[in-house]
Amino acid sequence: MGCPKEATIRSFGPDTRAITNHAMPVTLEEGCIVSNHVTLYEGATIGASAILEDYSRVGYLSVIGASTRVMYGAYICDRVTIGKRCRIAGFVCDGTVVDNDATVLGSIVHEYANPHAGWWDVDEEPPQIAKHAVVAYGATVVGPARIGEGSYIAAGATVTRDVPPNHVVIGANKQIHAAEWHGRRLQGFLALDDSKG
Repeated sequence: MGCPKEATIRSFGPDTRAITNHAMPVTLEEGCIVSNHVTLYEGATIGASAILEDYSRVGYLSVIGASTRVMYGAYICDRVTIGKRCRIAGFVCDGTVVDNDATVLGSIVHEYANPHAGWWDVDEEPPQIAKHAVVAYGATVVGPARIGEGSYIAAGATVTRDVPPNHVVIGANKQIHAAEWHGRRLQGFLALDDSKG
């Protein structure tokens, strides 16, 4: 059994026997590695050959795809779906979908547009990260933004709107098509566009 979600604890109070009998099991598929001090909440599924490094957290009903690496200290909230062969090292908010072969090193967060409402009363639409996309360290994707296939969100960038496929984002929502990117860095990544299908 994984760590029970807050709603489970609230419904059963201090009776831990009731929690144990009602919590959803955690599923660990063949060959996955769970390191030290990892927290898995109830109903989480960890795919075959996935690696969860020290101090990472996977929320309830989240699914981690096969051969994905959840790096040291990554925080994956509840009901998150992460595809196969991903690399996750940042913060991923509730309900986010990360497609196959994507990398999230920064933060994926809700817009929090209703701060006057109760914390549990609002379920905002999360960002979605397409396959082969990269969210670099220190980058933040906010709200229901869709990050297109093969796009690269540069370190420190902030994204609050959709990013089409094969774009580089720098600063605050400054989008540059890969064909127009002349920076020395990222040329190797951008050259892979034809092979990413």
